[in-house]
Amino acid sequence: YTEPVYGLGILPGSDEGGIYTLNAARSFQTFVREVDNLMVFDNDAWRKTGESVQGGYEEINEEIVRRFGILFGAGEIQQGQEVAESVLMISEESTTLSGGGVSTVGYAEEEVEERSSGGLLSRLRDDGDDDELDSAHTTNRITSLVRKAALGRLTLPCEIEGAERALLVLAGPPEYLNRKGIERGRKWLEEQTGSM
Repeated sequence: YTEPVYGLGILPGSDEGGIYTLNAARSFQTFVREVDNLMVFDNDAWRKTGESVQGGYEEINEEIVRRFGILFGAGEIQQGQEVAESVLMISEESTTLSGGGVSTVGYAEEEVEERSSGGLLSRLRDDGDDDELDSAHTTNRITSLVRKAALGRLTLPCEIEGAERALLVLAGPPEYLNRKGIERGRKWLEEQTGSM
């Protein structure tokens, strides 16, 4: 193939039955070998105590779509949408994921108050409040989110210190994605994983 092939492996819950666990164990190594990267989601790590797989099915699927949707939608820009200050290059993504092996994905989000453009008059009376968005506050928000994503709930629980590679993807309104915050988040991730 000239295009990378990524796989998504869903590990069965321990209560789903031995045949599912055996099938997953038998096919795991083959799956890893046949794809450029296997992203894994562990059902047991995501279910609430006492919840059946069926009971948590909708929430688990939403989490899979959210995390992998952002990962594979990185760098895509819709018509009329502003471009963020730091855009993920698709080559970064494929370089990180195409090294083979197994990946886990972290995720964190934070509500931001989107400002309306306010029209021409408000732009003419601009009193410089936008500079506050590029302040230490915005930088700290970004680095905090990076930490939450890396140290929080991963699709496949693991210690990040053992990672061979890491990829940082940030999504949001461009005015909240300042270069300093992204670089600090990236540096922290590099230090924690010893990669990038």
